[in-house]
Amino acid sequence: MSPLARIRAIAPPSAVAAGLIAVTVGVTSAAALVFTAARAAGADAREVSS
Repeated sequence: MSPLARIRAIAPPSAVAAGLIAVTVGVTSAAALVFTAARAAGADAREVSS
């Protein structure tokens, strides 16, 4: 069995796609929380974007 076939057997493409989506949602939601907290603390748009 080739290494690529072994990897596909362990981690099918659907599992890899689901993992990438979960990571993307997690990072995006964390960033949104940080931006919201910064705005609530009185940061202006320039400070939030830095």
